[in-house]
Parts: sequence; C-alpha cells; structure tokens
Amino acid sequence: NYTLRQDLALHERIAPAPKVVMDFWMEADVRKDYTVYMPDGREMSDIRRNLENLPPLHKKVMKERLIGIYFIRNFLGSGAADWVADEKKSLYFYLIINPKLLAMKDLTEVLTWRERSCFIDGSDVEITVNCGSGANPLSYVMLHEGTHIVDYALRITPYAEKEVREFYPDPKDETDFVREVWKSLRDPFKRYDFRKDLTFYGFGKGPRIKASDAPGVYRGLAGSPFVSLYGSQSWAEDLAEFVTFYHVTQKMKLPYVISVVIKGKEVTRYSPMENQEVRKRFRVMGRFYGDK
Repeated sequence: NYTLRQDLALHERIAPAPKVVMDFWMEADVRKDYTVYMPDGREMSDIRRNLENLPPLHKKVMKERLIGIYFIRNFLGSGAADWVADEKKSLYFYLIINPKLLAMKDLTEVLTWRERSCFIDGSDVEITVNCGSGANPLSYVMLHEGTHIVDYALRITPYAEKEVREFYPDPKDETDFVREVWKSLRDPFKRYDFRKDLTFYGFGKGPRIKASDAPGVYRGLAGSPFVSLYGSQSWAEDLAEFVTFYHVTQKMKLPYVISVVIKGKEVTRYSPMENQEVRKRFRVMGRFYGDK
C-alpha cells in the first residue's frame, strides 16, 4: 500500500492522501466528508520551514521512516500520526494534517481552538492559550505529531498504543519519562488524576465540562506534572505535549500562558512550564536535541 522514499526531503513527501488512508480514517472517525487537500505554493513554503525547524531527533527519525504527509479537509482535530509495518515488523509512519490550520493566524489561535473544544461554551467565559504572536500555526501539529512518530520508533514511553507492542522484540512497561507519573498507558497515579469528563474536538460526545468550571480543572492541572490538559489523556499524549511546549518555550523562546476570564475578570492565569513538577522532567528532553 505504501512506498518509502528516503532520498526525498521531508517536504517532498507531501502528497495526496492515498485511498487506503482516506478509507481507514473515514471509517475510524465515522465521517463521510473527509476529502484530499494539496497545499499551494505559499503553504508549501510554510510547511517546509516548519519541518526544518523540528528538533534533530524528529528530523532523523522522519527521514528514515516517514512515508508521507497528507492533508485531509474536515479532519477531526489538528492532525494525526499513524504507523504501518512491513513483513519484518519494522515500523514506518505517515502524518496527517488538518488544512484548517493553514488558515489560522498563529500558534495561539491553534491552541486556543483546541483548548476551548474541551468546554461547553459560556458566553461570559473566555479561555485562551497565549503563545504570543507570529509563531506559525503549523508548528504545533508538526511538533506534537512528530513526537508521536519518534515515540513509536524509539519508545520514549513504553508504547504509544497497545496494538504496537507486538512489533517490539522486547516489550517493556516503564521508561524514564513515565516513571512515578503513569501506572499504565491511560492511567496516571491517583494523585495526578483530575481528568473527569475531559474530551477534545467533539470526541467522546464532548464537550462535557462547563466553561465556568474551567478554573477548577486548571487547578487540577497545576497539581500535576502534565504541561496541558491534552497531555493528561495518556502517557503518549503527555510526551507529545511535553516536547511540544518544551520546544515552544525553551527553544523558540515563546510564552505559554493559560488564561480564564469570567465576566471580564481574569480568574485563572497559569504558566505550566514554571511548575516545579513539570520542570523536574526537563532532563528527559535532552535526547531530542542530541544531548548525552
């Protein structure tokens, strides 16, 4: 079903999504309105620049194992990374991106859109994720989904999903990143589990949390080592979000501040990367940048 061209630069692997990919995701997401999208010249330049700015480990793994980058209109969420295997049980990957991101202004708009999908709209409540202005909106999906690809390939977490375990010669249940935080793929230790009714992008019959209850949700986040609500869903999402916001704040030197305003008054202002429980985990990030 797939052809891998390792000789192509990453941006040259952008192609129309093949039928096998479209059929799989329309069935998985129960959608009939997914259609193929191909970026224009200006958009291709933005995509290329974002790929070039990825951490070194992302680029190395993607050069060796990325089959293609596909844009699908009406895709639920911002994007996805998925795996395929050959007859030797070697894993390869493709990246899906929602072209809606191409029309967004910056990273702040992308992250605010995602965050608000967790809450039932409240006319007097405004939830914002501020990463400053000017950062390309594609930077989020490239970092987040690119981290999933690295994780599938190198197992920074024990496994990104249970189905992939059979393709590893030596399955394991713990790694440095998940130790003392996660009991299993989707179950953090009880002291960190604040996640009742947490959903995103309309999955799980969501949203199910009132926007007016957002301050309490973020108090739960502040008591955990997770960098975002989205990252609390599983150890795979925890890693993808952690690398993303580490790169955004420590390498791109951008802010990352969550704000909840109710009736014109800011009641919550939280900077996850300043949380000491979060900062303890910075030591694991060196691997993505070639540090020993």
